[in-house]
Amino acid sequence: MFARIIDGTPIPLFVIDRQHRVAIWNTAVESLSRILRERIVGTSEQWRAFYSEERPVMADLVLDGAPADQIESYYPGRCWQSSLIEGAYEAEDYYPLLGEAGKWLYFTASPIRDGNGRVTGAVETLQDITESMRVEEALQESEKSYRELFDGALDAIWVHDLVGNILKANHAAEKLTGLSGEVLAKSNIRDFLSRHSLQVARERRHRMTRNGKSLGKPYRQRIILQDGRETTVMCTTRPIFSDGRLIAFQNIAWDISQQELMQENLRYYMQQVTMAQEHERKRIARDLHDDIAQSLLLVTQGLDMLSSTERPKLSGDQLRQHLEKLHDQAVDALEAVRRCAHNLRPRIIDDLGLVAALEWLTDELVKNQGIDASAEITGQERALPAEFQLLLFRIAQEALNNVRKHARASTVVLRLEFSDDSLTMTVSDNGRGFEVPRIVGNLAGIGKLGLAGMQERAKLIGGNLRIDSEIGEGTTITVRVPVSVPISE
Repeated sequence: MFARIIDGTPIPLFVIDRQHRVAIWNTAVESLSRILRERIVGTSEQWRAFYSEERPVMADLVLDGAPADQIESYYPGRCWQSSLIEGAYEAEDYYPLLGEAGKWLYFTASPIRDGNGRVTGAVETLQDITESMRVEEALQESEKSYRELFDGALDAIWVHDLVGNILKANHAAEKLTGLSGEVLAKSNIRDFLSRHSLQVARERRHRMTRNGKSLGKPYRQRIILQDGRETTVMCTTRPIFSDGRLIAFQNIAWDISQQELMQENLRYYMQQVTMAQEHERKRIARDLHDDIAQSLLLVTQGLDMLSSTERPKLSGDQLRQHLEKLHDQAVDALEAVRRCAHNLRPRIIDDLGLVAALEWLTDELVKNQGIDASAEITGQERALPAEFQLLLFRIAQEALNNVRKHARASTVVLRLEFSDDSLTMTVSDNGRGFEVPRIVGNLAGIGKLGLAGMQERAKLIGGNLRIDSEIGEGTTITVRVPVSVPISE
């Protein structure tokens, strides 16, 4: 009866006697190991079911009363003493010889004692846990992938419980707040949300609790950074449920402070550009009225006088003098028109190109301001698109205007360097210098419109602008533009 019960159990099981010989090898262990009982009962070859070389199985070790460290040496990190039976051990291990692709087994080995408590044998039971181990490995891999995505996300992500205690946060959240992961793990959202933002968060939490789902639409929040400054983020929040019960909230936030700053600067810059355009229009209108119009008016009046039937009689010399005066007035009007057109767009760029235009700028600085200015050209000159030339000319013109108006410099060097893949233009002076703003992207917002204009022009041609200056140490403006046009022959 006992033998039939043992053989009929679906649990793979075998028993060894005091001499380590197999006494029982049930049908379930036959199916698992594919070794028939006739071939193994009475032998000490129970190891063949699991290993390619002879070694003790767990039942052998338990039978001999092996110490824990010896058992550990055979199953490192995968075995433990049973809490149910004295002297018994449990373990998990992978056996590549079982089945077509190997199997994971959970097994227990217990000593068998006689009526006097003496160990007379050992029984080992086995359980195929391959499928559950594969599921666990898949879960671990999924958890690893989720953790990598969570930690590697560019957006700040944090999870907090129903009272605001932060449960976990990724690296981007640490970077956003300026707090370490350890500090964040001990923090509450009240620690870095402004009073208004906290109220917004509570209202959204109430609505999500009532509706039982995410609101979806991102919303603005103000985050208090470690140094006390505030920054603006766009945030989405979704509820996390377990067994139908709300347990936490997940938040995803991305910093839009630079974007807002750029938009604010752009609005300010556009206002200033509009004002500058209006001032330029007024200047042109004034030049036309005060200079060109006056000259043309004198010419017109002179011609009217000559064509009038009531004009005084003029001798030949008087007529010649009057005509010469009209000619001079017409020439003055023409020169005024040319000056106005030249100030709007110097023809030298179209006629002779960028290099000649830059040399003309430095020559004008020497002639009109007495500043020792020079232009240096290095590398093999390239044929540049017209828009490149115009924007680089305007950047150089603005830089030299700043030198003329503010730098109090005695020397200026304008360098244009052509390389295989880029063009670098620098304007260096030995003037009084200035303190470069910490945030160069906010030049327009702090009133540095000339520098902001140069920066915007550099961006239009795919370049970047760098400003190096110190009080009393002069200033260097560097513009580097990638160039992919062919080299001129």
